[in-house]
Amino acid sequence: MMYLIITLFGPDLIHLFMSETTDAALYENITNYAQNYMMVYASFIVIYNVGHVYSEILRSVGKIRVTVIAAFVGVGVRVIGTYILAHFMGETAIYWGIPLTWFCYYM
Repeated sequence: MMYLIITLFGPDLIHLFMSETTDAALYENITNYAQNYMMVYASFIVIYNVGHVYSEILRSVGKIRVTVIAAFVGVGVRVIGTYILAHFMGETAIYWGIPLTWFCYYM
């Protein structure tokens, strides 16, 4: 559902946060980057939601240590994984660093 909303209304949502006085080329470039980021993010949001529910279940039964360790590992994976991916993918690696963290955090 989120992917469909972003596909249909993504540029309009992005333009709500941009100034109309921005240079046309820069305006288009920013819109493309933001649209690509939102598409990657929306593609993996289900994984995040399932993992978040799992994490909250662990916290509610008192296994807080597991979730804290997983959070620290997730931050490490995001930083190191994005750094490594950046050598191969360039700046778009930042988009993929977040879903990579979700995969590792919830496994």
